[in-house]
Amino acid sequence: MRVSEKMLFDSTTRHLRLNADALLKVQDRVSSGKRVSRPSDDPVSAVRILGYGRAVDQVDQYLRNMNESEQFLSVSESALSGVEERIHRASELAVDMANASKHPEDRKIAASEVKQIFEQLTAVANTVHNGQTIFAGNKITTAPFDFEKQWQGQYVGTTLQSEAFPITIDNSNDTLNVTVDGTTIQVTLDSGHYSREDLVVQIQEKVGGALPTTSSVVVEFKPDDVAVPDTGSFFITSDTVKGRSSVVFKKVVQPVSDPNAPAVLPLGDARQALGLVDGKSQLSGEAYLGDAGEMLVLVESGVALAKNIPGSRAFNGGAVGGVDIFSGLLNLQTALETSNVVGIQTAITDMEKATEQISNERAFIGIRLARLEDTRIRLEDFKTVTIASKSEEEDIDLTSAISELIQRQNALSASQSAMARILQQPTLLSFLR
Repeated sequence: MRVSEKMLFDSTTRHLRLNADALLKVQDRVSSGKRVSRPSDDPVSAVRILGYGRAVDQVDQYLRNMNESEQFLSVSESALSGVEERIHRASELAVDMANASKHPEDRKIAASEVKQIFEQLTAVANTVHNGQTIFAGNKITTAPFDFEKQWQGQYVGTTLQSEAFPITIDNSNDTLNVTVDGTTIQVTLDSGHYSREDLVVQIQEKVGGALPTTSSVVVEFKPDDVAVPDTGSFFITSDTVKGRSSVVFKKVVQPVSDPNAPAVLPLGDARQALGLVDGKSQLSGEAYLGDAGEMLVLVESGVALAKNIPGSRAFNGGAVGGVDIFSGLLNLQTALETSNVVGIQTAITDMEKATEQISNERAFIGIRLARLEDTRIRLEDFKTVTIASKSEEEDIDLTSAISELIQRQNALSASQSAMARILQQPTLLSFLR
């Protein structure tokens, strides 16, 4: 085969271009430190590198979620710790004031401290963190507890049959002590025949007639079930904002040989028929404005943890067996104000339940924080390994890359020299000059 000058020129030019391209690629790798800068460099490695990158980004998001959850839970734990301390103090006061040797004036002083505890807890219950209310469930922009509403006293424990009315009252044991906005009224029902409506009217007249002209109350009977109207509760509601009503029975203590024996409480006709027990103070309407929802945060693939404690569970008791802490404190305050020893003893039990309730919620928070910490350590280890794998797949071996760069530079220099010699060789035109 005849080899022409053009064939030599084209071959040398092609190798010169290939060596220049190879040198450029090596220079890019050395300057960037990356073995794969674009998918075309190594398609298989590029896919793996993208997978590693997505995994790292996902772990970073999980870690941000955990940081937010840890902050939220830590603030909640701190708030509940303060609540537990204040409840413990209220419990101490109740135990001390249940002593029969205490003077009514001592109990009134203790009632003032319980009132301060109540007000402290109302502030804690509406705690805000980073613009979110921590005890409102999913309603993070809502103050969960509205303490501007009216308070109402409530008779509980009525179990009636339709034939229970009308009832006849013919003795004087049916006496109630009703406290409305700090004013205590003794209500003694008159002898006579009563329907349920008559009973409501008489209680309203006697309570209303004893109140200052600036206050008023509404007395009503609310059935537990509209379909079964014979069971329900009597409500005495104050019209004063932040007012507070409660109902206790006048205690008629029978002489007993043992001073430590419980008081014997005689029942009159009305109380026997109605099954009335001591009332309690509570918010009228819906006190809790949040919901019982838990805000779930994704902390790893397929795993979500709640970052909040709903206030309805922590403060209102939530499920059956819980205690409404605010009502319990108000009942204790009322019992101290009226020097009602039996009411104080009942409040001691409520404070013990409240302490256990808050302690359980704090334990839940501790478990979640521990789980978040374990998950964080595991994800950070996974992130470290993933980054190392990505670097191994993506980054160059600098020593090898520099050695290859020198080789490519030498190859390009050789191609350039060959091209120069070809261009300097004599041609037919050289002899025609």
